[in-house]
Parts: sequence; structure tokens; C-alpha cells
Amino acid sequence: AADEGEGGLAARLRARDAALLGKPIFNLPPRAQAFPAWLEGEWAAVTSFAGFELPSAKLAKNEVLGDLDVPGFQKASIAPFADVGSSNIAHRQRFARAAPGGPVLEDKVFNLGGAIDAHLGYAAVEEVVLPDGPGNPNRVSVVFKRGKTRNAERIELFYNARQSDASAGGGDGGAPERFFCSEYARQLTFSASATPGVARQVAGDFQVFSTYTRRGEGQVRCNTLTAAYLQPQDALYFKEPTLPVIVYSHVTDMTLETAAA
Repeated sequence: AADEGEGGLAARLRARDAALLGKPIFNLPPRAQAFPAWLEGEWAAVTSFAGFELPSAKLAKNEVLGDLDVPGFQKASIAPFADVGSSNIAHRQRFARAAPGGPVLEDKVFNLGGAIDAHLGYAAVEEVVLPDGPGNPNRVSVVFKRGKTRNAERIELFYNARQSDASAGGGDGGAPERFFCSEYARQLTFSASATPGVARQVAGDFQVFSTYTRRGEGQVRCNTLTAAYLQPQDALYFKEPTLPVIVYSHVTDMTLETAAA
């Protein structure tokens, strides 16, 4: 199924095994991800790079690192972490309900645009839109200001699978509340090419695994793993078609600034 349901994700992430972070199987558009009520509001966030892993037993380190088409090796090739190796990136995140009593949803337009600008270090984004309407976050278009980025003039993101899991916590001496979610995306990046009037197009697949931990009133830490996969046209693809060739790690500390009304 496209939406893989509510079970299993927490166990996969706790196992700390990149072999469990393979490409999902999907056939239907996923639902928008619902988040816990304690994430509702607008947050000041600081994101830092926390390392990477080359998990493939089939590819040599130099094979992976020499492949410039691997997502993350060029700026803006993983939109939410547009400069993967950067640290102390200050940005804002917003989670809100579309209607009173409805689920808490990520403000994808606000969060993605702010994250890209923050990682690149300047106002590069012209606009972020949901072409299929505000209720459908499965396709996101990012248009960059003219001449601001060398690697991207426009990005199209197609979200093909989501999964979530939650662990209860809280209380005196109890385990903290945690929320786990994943989102699998195909990113098409369009930029200028050597042929006038013809845009260069690069495709990349990645999956973002997020663990939100409630650390106290108005304090959340998000540990993120971003698994990057090869494309069928890549010469290395048939050596590693379904498992990630690199997994990036980031830590985001979030402080609530504006609570829900």
C-alpha cells in the first residue's frame, strides 16, 4: 500500500540497520501525514548535520562518493536539506489544523521554503506551491529566483509513500513521548543546460525518516535520517537497486514560539 500504516516504523528505526530503510512498495497516493497535538504551533528550529553512513555492502566507498548524481552530493538535490552538510541552520516550522478539530498537519509550503533558504544561506526561493490544491501535499513545486542557484531553477517533488508510528510516554519517570514518520519522495530538479531553451533535468529518490521526541513543554528534538537511492539510469543501479547507498543524519532542536490559538 502507498500508506504503509501505523506499525513497524518505530521498530525499524530503533534497529539502527540501514538494510531496513529500503525503498517502500507503493501503488496508491498516500494520505497527508497527521502529527500529534503536541507539535501544533509555530516553532523556532535549529538543524545540524550529524554525520553519514555508507551502508552498501555491494558498492565501494569511492564508487558511491564519485557518483555526483547521488541525492545530497549537490546543493538543492535534497530539497529539505538543500546543503546537506551544514550545521546550526536556523529556520521555522509550522504545524496546524486545516479546520477546528481536524488533524494537525505540516505546513509544507512554509516549512520547505524556509528550510531551503536557511540551508542555502540566502533568499533563493521565489515560491512554493501545491499544484494539486492545498489539501493534497503529494506534489510540491519550488521555483527559485532567477540566477540565485546554479544547480536548480525549479524543483518538483512527488511524495509517493508515508508511514507513521507513535510511542506513548510522559508521566513521572516514564519514557518520553515520541512520534515516528517517514516520507518517500522523488525529486526532479530542473536547471539550465548547455543547450539553449532545453532545461537539464536530474531525478533523485530519497526517504526522510523523522523521530520527534517531546523533551518538555514547548521543547522537541527531531532526529532525521535521509536515505538516498540510485536511479535506474545510474551505472551502479543494478548493484544496489532498492537499498540506500548513503544515509545522512541531522538533529533539529525545536522551541515553540507561537502555540495554537
